[in-house]
Amino acid sequence: MSGTLNDRSRTILSSGCSRRALLRAGLLGAAGTLLAACSNSPSGQPAAAPPSGATSAPAAAATQSAQQAPASSGGNVDITFITTQTSDADVKIYQQLADTFHQENPNITVKISPTDGTNYDQKLLTYIQANTLPDIVQTSDNFAKPFKDAGITQNMIPFAQKTSFPYQDFDPTFLNLGMIDGELHMLPKQGDVIIPYVNLRMAQEGGVKVPTDFDPAKDPNGWTWDDFMAMCKHLTVDANGKRGDEPGFDKDNVAIYGASMSIDQWYTYVPKVVAEGGTFVSDDLSKSTLTSPQGVAAFKQLTDPIKDGYWAPLTLIQSLSNQSGNVFAAGRAAIAPLQRLWATTLRASLTDDFDVIHFPKGSAKRVTGMGTFGFALSAKTKHPDEAWSFLSWMYGEEGMRILTASYAAVPAQKRFYQSSFWRDLPPPPHNNAVFVDAFSYGITPPRLPFYSTGEFRQSVTDGMTAITLGKATPEEVVANVDQVLNKYLQQSKA
Repeated sequence: MSGTLNDRSRTILSSGCSRRALLRAGLLGAAGTLLAACSNSPSGQPAAAPPSGATSAPAAAATQSAQQAPASSGGNVDITFITTQTSDADVKIYQQLADTFHQENPNITVKISPTDGTNYDQKLLTYIQANTLPDIVQTSDNFAKPFKDAGITQNMIPFAQKTSFPYQDFDPTFLNLGMIDGELHMLPKQGDVIIPYVNLRMAQEGGVKVPTDFDPAKDPNGWTWDDFMAMCKHLTVDANGKRGDEPGFDKDNVAIYGASMSIDQWYTYVPKVVAEGGTFVSDDLSKSTLTSPQGVAAFKQLTDPIKDGYWAPLTLIQSLSNQSGNVFAAGRAAIAPLQRLWATTLRASLTDDFDVIHFPKGSAKRVTGMGTFGFALSAKTKHPDEAWSFLSWMYGEEGMRILTASYAAVPAQKRFYQSSFWRDLPPPPHNNAVFVDAFSYGITPPRLPFYSTGEFRQSVTDGMTAITLGKATPEEVVANVDQVLNKYLQQSKA
């Protein structure tokens, strides 16, 4: 796997867990939170150690469409399924999957075990020692190799081959996140990509034509960053009704921001550096390449709109659970780049109609952030065939119908990209094609385990904040972030 950010097989960091610490200490010592590609950690109550199952029996073969025939067994079997998605909505979805599967396979009961993501790796090691490791575990790209090395997960390719499960139908970018040394240690749950959500009422009131019909495949140089910023400025409205592109606009007294952007999150600033023609690290991951005119330009373009009053300030975002989507959901911003799972929240909380559009093109290329998380077969499962039977059913059409019905997921399997069961869900959003078409220009960052925690993360947040407050320049912040990044890269080599 190439180390360059331009390689779409580079991985999303969905955890704050230090890879170096995991490998050195056998998965102990780092706090990891499993997150969906760019998504946010849900809250929930920790669960007790999952129980182990009973007797084993073979599962029936899957068809090419991944629809399982009923799994036969000589006796009843309990399968434990652990997830760090602990919100009531997520748990309800997983329970629906388990109940539906049980109706079709009465001898197999899938027990859902939601657990807090804090120190998740350590919990799994404790379960190994207690001989209670769940049959199916949630994992991510950042955990795929450590979990393999620690004997937590096992290679699922033999199971896929035995049951004709079309695992190679997953988008290669997402599939490769779980491929370790030629073995499959994660089935991607969904495809997450960051694309702009637009409040259609605000756009209509501002006389803005939202480019919902724009197709980057037909016009690769169209819908640019300049176009995007012009729309942001016009949709910004101060307390006196002046728009951001009108004389007399009061940037210190803004009622509606043109956009709300999480500029200190990797999925915003890493793609922006690449979109301007820069890179983040060398191909061998040995040194930072952030200090460049392109890197400085990216940080400047992400902070100038906040300084000028067109984008929501970081302090406002931080006051709303540090989620830029909450600013949009509250009707305080006209645009917010988010992933699919936000559609569920927005449909419930935003009274205005909304839609999604493609990400704008930077100076060099069109780039956005994307990633995934997923599930794997436990290496310690006493019922591998039954556990695999549920996994392959979950990733088949019937399971994907359930997973996508809440608007929270987009299938990562190519055969479902055009499926009506998710694309034809009642709007909003309307322009669902963007959620899969944007995969073509989405990237995931290198396998560096410190994007979302520790000194490096803080250096980015503090630096971006300092720029927006006029206390530092983009050049100074980029130089400091570059220095911190190089320190971590040197430590990782030690």
